Amino acid sequence: MKMNRLVILLTCSLVLFVRDSLVAWSQPGDEDRRYRMAQNYEREGDLASAARIYLELLEIDPDSRSYFDGLKRTWLQLGKFTELEPIVARHLEQYIDDVELLILYAELLHRAGKTKLAETKWREALDAGSRDVGTYILVGESYSKLRLFSRAAETYETARKRFGRNMVVVDRLARLYAILGEYKKSANDYVDLLGDQPGRLSYVQSGLSLITGTPAGIEAAIEVTAHLAKVRKGRPEYLELLAWLYTEKGDDSSAFQTVVQLDKSRKSRGSDLYGYADRMLRQAKYDVAISAYEYFLDEFDRNHALTPSVIYNYVYALQQRYNEQGSLTKETAHNLIKQYQEVLQYGKRHTIGDQAILAIAELQADVLNDPKEALKTLQGSQIDRRSPIAVETLLMKASITLRLGKLDEARRLYRDVTLHPVTSTDAEKYRELARLRYAETLLFTGDYTEGVDSLTTLTQDVGSDAVNDALDWLVLLQEHLEVNDSALHHFVQGRYGQRRRDWDKVITEMQVAYQVSPGSGLADDALYSKAEGLRQQGKFAEAIETALVLVEQYPEGTHADQALFFAARVAEDDLVQKEKAIELYTKILIDYPRSQRLGEARDRIRSLRGEGS
Repeated sequence: MKMNRLVILLTCSLVLFVRDSLVAWSQPGDEDRRYRMAQNYEREGDLASAARIYLELLEIDPDSRSYFDGLKRTWLQLGKFTELEPIVARHLEQYIDDVELLILYAELLHRAGKTKLAETKWREALDAGSRDVGTYILVGESYSKLRLFSRAAETYETARKRFGRNMVVVDRLARLYAILGEYKKSANDYVDLLGDQPGRLSYVQSGLSLITGTPAGIEAAIEVTAHLAKVRKGRPEYLELLAWLYTEKGDDSSAFQTVVQLDKSRKSRGSDLYGYADRMLRQAKYDVAISAYEYFLDEFDRNHALTPSVIYNYVYALQQRYNEQGSLTKETAHNLIKQYQEVLQYGKRHTIGDQAILAIAELQADVLNDPKEALKTLQGSQIDRRSPIAVETLLMKASITLRLGKLDEARRLYRDVTLHPVTSTDAEKYRELARLRYAETLLFTGDYTEGVDSLTTLTQDVGSDAVNDALDWLVLLQEHLEVNDSALHHFVQGRYGQRRRDWDKVITEMQVAYQVSPGSGLADDALYSKAEGLRQQGKFAEAIETALVLVEQYPEGTHADQALFFAARVAEDDLVQKEKAIELYTKILIDYPRSQRLGEARDRIRSLRGEGS
């Protein structure tokens, strides 16, 4: 009997043990499931649902850091600062020296208007992590987050005094002083970074960009850098920074003089000068670039390794300035050709020599209007087929051949360009253009079916200008081939005239195309091409009149705003009619507020009124 009681007692104990174990095991399992559910809600962006579950879990287990962190993350994003404050306070009772928790509590108190208590908690955070510069950085970030910039700066200054120079601290201070308008302090901190590591120049320039946009900021940066350049002689990085600052200010004369000092300081023998001139050329500051190149040529002998490049870039800058001023005449073209020929004496075997040959041929064809001589120049050159500009040279040959009316030969050359093996971004761009021109030669000879096939193949490579032109052709061809009207033939022949620069043919054919089919998609295009032809012939008043007819008859067409801008430029540049030009530019602002030319039209009006940019 006793034995039976013992068995029953043991059995009951075992059952109770198993039951309690299962209950104990099932509870964490349920919590885990709900915790994962909250995490999923959070990942999916359902912060309210996630926060609700995190709060329920935290009520079950108030000491869980995971549940607390989850609730903290979601409530901060939801902006529930008031609700979060007592929960953070409760956790601080358990983790009294938790720096991040103290900082968070200070932020919540500040948001609640309890500024004095908030300051106390920030100080407690600094005391708790007083041996770690990271604590000061975190507190400074906290102040900055709440736009307490002066307090943030004070915190970082304290960190600098306690721990010495720290790049993160200095960077934060420099940014804060920029925000606070204390430009000299900001500049001092940024420029001082060069003291340890000259390689930080790009980083320093990036930081100083925060203040160089204001007159006071750029002056402060120049003052600080100029002083350090004098004090720390033999440190060319300060001169390099100073030259950059002068350029940012627009003081090109001081920038150039500083670059001359820099070149001598580094004993670069012109390398820094050349680099500066090249940058000015790329920024279209042609006068500055020309002065720098002239200084180089006066300062160094002609055996210098950079001489061919300097001469070429110098002549190129002269050419671009003539273009900008509208003074590239036949006389100036002859002078430029002579100067490019000087490049060949130094760089005949180099890429720079090949570029000079191309420049000469371009001037002969476009300015001197002598395509035959240009073709001779190209045919007499010995440009290596593997040269990066071999594709461009071949494309120019094809275009000049087409201009001379040799359609079959031009087509063959365009085909050769498309098959050229040189690989580069520019080479691919030239190949795409050659594919377009090849297709156009088929249209010029009336081979519309084959031309459409070639254009269709070209459109498979989306994105380039050549592809966009091919699409324009296909739309036009689809519209007019179906009705078989003569407008298409005249339009195509007018475009052929453009390629040949036969402006009489352009004007005649485009006028007929417009008259035959005034309601078609090519009508406004034909009028625009006619206006361009009239301008090329010097018939400026007629060019403006034709462009304005286009605007009047096709105000919603793809060329309307372009034609209006064209008319304004002719009035400004060719007829020098300032008031007329302003009137036309203003019409763009009023009638075509979404035009891509809006900004330029506004700039032209300001310039004509003498208001600057």
